[in-house]
Amino acid sequence: ALSGELSVSFALAGLCAGVMIGFGSGYGIIAGGVALCAWSAYAVGLNGLLSTLPEYMIGAAVAMPMLKKVNEITPSVDQDEYTESAEDMVGTMALAYQNDYSGSVDSISDAMHKIAEVINRYTSTPLRLSCEEYREIVISTAENACAECIEKGLCAKESIRPVIKNADRISEKLRDGKKIRSYDLNTGTEFCSLAEKLAEEINREVGRREQEAYMISGSGGVADEYELMSKLISQALANDDEERRVDNSMNAPLTTVAEDCGLKNGMIRVFGSRRQHFILAGEDEGGAKITSFELRKAIEETANVKLSAPEYFRRGKMMLMECGIRSAYKASFATVGEAGNKKEISGDTAACFETKGDYFYSLISDGMGSGEIAKETSEFVSEFIKQSMEIGSAKETLLHMLNHSIRTRREECSATVDLFELDMLHGNGVFIKSGAPPSYVKREGSIFRIRSQTAPIGLMRSIDTEKISVEIKDGDYVFMFSDGIAEIAEDAPWLLLLLGEPPKPDLKEYANHILSEAKKNGASGDDMTVTVIRIERV
Repeated sequence: ALSGELSVSFALAGLCAGVMIGFGSGYGIIAGGVALCAWSAYAVGLNGLLSTLPEYMIGAAVAMPMLKKVNEITPSVDQDEYTESAEDMVGTMALAYQNDYSGSVDSISDAMHKIAEVINRYTSTPLRLSCEEYREIVISTAENACAECIEKGLCAKESIRPVIKNADRISEKLRDGKKIRSYDLNTGTEFCSLAEKLAEEINREVGRREQEAYMISGSGGVADEYELMSKLISQALANDDEERRVDNSMNAPLTTVAEDCGLKNGMIRVFGSRRQHFILAGEDEGGAKITSFELRKAIEETANVKLSAPEYFRRGKMMLMECGIRSAYKASFATVGEAGNKKEISGDTAACFETKGDYFYSLISDGMGSGEIAKETSEFVSEFIKQSMEIGSAKETLLHMLNHSIRTRREECSATVDLFELDMLHGNGVFIKSGAPPSYVKREGSIFRIRSQTAPIGLMRSIDTEKISVEIKDGDYVFMFSDGIAEIAEDAPWLLLLLGEPPKPDLKEYANHILSEAKKNGASGDDMTVTVIRIERV
């Protein structure tokens, strides 16, 4: 009998343990009680049940605290395991991101090549290298590419070197100011497998060498230009370092967000100061928590950003999410203008454009004087700024380079710079002004005036600019004018009254209305340009 009771007791213990493992200690105790009642009633009837049930209840009461303690300890081992896995996953992806990021540095080469093209196009005596110098660039670029090419053995054996053989013809095309294409590097019977890549590298090196030659040609400006180039590269490197750095201030709040959304044993890291990059890992066997709309929305609200489409990775029970951010603001605009003297062309140039770095820019440049020279100068300023803003991290240095470029031209010329920058990721606004009239920001019934007292660009060896940061909100309007509209607000009280009126939904109509009112109210007779911008959160 004792043997039978022990066997049943062990069986009940096994049943309780199995239930506790699967469902927890509470369900295990209940399952054991039910099994005990069934066995006692079957073995010895009601008396057996009444004799064994109190003992079982006493044993359960003693065991429950111990079982609770075991349950508290057991997950902690798993938690350490999952935490280490999350650290490993986040660390691996973080290392790859930090090694690959070089946004500002990568943009310098292409931007400088485009700037050189702009300078050559607008400079009275475009700088070209000699055919021998172009030939040296072609041959040295080809030699470097051949040294790393996997087909170099075959080419050397067959004496296939189309780029070297075509060096004279290629250098003559470069001397004429034309770009090289891949088909320029091949002959009728010999083809280079790296022709497309080689053409890009030759064009890039030519742009760099022409830019260097332009800098050296400026009398007394060689040291200044090399110092500016040094600053440009240093600022780009510093900017990239900043974007690779971990933002530790976001770790705690975002970890709480992940836990609140049900992601267990997780880890999140945020990189960058402006262009944030998020890497998040945690225990999510089904993947429903890390991919949930609630988690993304909570991260966006906590970090005050808009997330781009995430990428997801799985390792066992662990899921990883990696994503950057996207534009949170958009800008709509309209620009109208008119020459002060209808017999001449306007010296104003206006441009609105976006860059790959998620910036929106609006520019008005007023070439000093009138006619073709004034127009050419303002167009040069506009083209230079459009190409250089792709670098994005060193605007003041780039404007110094623009100032030097204007001063080294043969004609005496200058121009105003009125540049508005909107960070579409975060909504920050900046005005950069050199000799420009006031601009205005309209927010509901309020008008804010943005002005500075600076000289136009190109007049002095050192550029005179003022940088003014402004708060931008959803629904704001930004108004920019050339000085033909109103040089100072005191000269144009009609303008403040007009801007205080409800805005017109159609921006083109709105800009034309301001231009029409400027002509009615006796504007100065100078060239007139109006740009109206509406900013909205998306």
